[in-house]
Amino acid sequence: MKDGRVWVGGSGLCGNCGTNHPDFEVLTPPYLLNADGSDATRPDIQSMTPDTIVYPPPTNAAYQQITVRTTPGFHTFSLNRLSAGTHAVNNDMRRIPLTVAVRDGRTWTLNVPSDRNIAIPGTYWLFAMNTAGVPSEGVNLVIEGPYQGPYYPGGPTRPTPPAPTAPAPTPTPPTGGACAPGCLADELARAWCDRDTGCEGCPL
Repeated sequence: MKDGRVWVGGSGLCGNCGTNHPDFEVLTPPYLLNADGSDATRPDIQSMTPDTIVYPPPTNAAYQQITVRTTPGFHTFSLNRLSAGTHAVNNDMRRIPLTVAVRDGRTWTLNVPSDRNIAIPGTYWLFAMNTAGVPSEGVNLVIEGPYQGPYYPGGPTRPTPPAPTAPAPTPTPPTGGACAPGCLADELARAWCDRDTGCEGCPL
């Protein structure tokens, strides 16, 4: 969940399931608590730019970068892809640790992988973790784009979108007195032949 807790939903409700579980539980992991059970002090992500990453990257770089500002202290960062209401297993769920490119006090420049096999398109939460492993609340980051990666120096180049194709010309029906060649005998028998337009309704 966005606040670092874990939501676990039930299953069943398939019509003829022997057991149904239309319920859920919310787990508060130990990393959110102090030893006495009180809430642990969290780091905070105060700002993040940009909030959307578009593929392909503009320079075929191995990473695209985001800049975040946090509360004081040393932090590590990760992206967690949001889950989805699907079957028993959501194979697109993933946690991606991010490397720090530059730190300037409370401002961090983070590397987001350009390989779409790692950072697949979708909505993610960015978390900052302090040295005790306590996470911030998540901040939304969207990764989108129409083309498949990876893109990196020396690797595949960005694909060029295909040029639009012209529509096929519309056949012009023949005109004249006699029926056009190619009309089938059974169509002629149904009087689909028109001496003013050639052959109406018949394949030419």
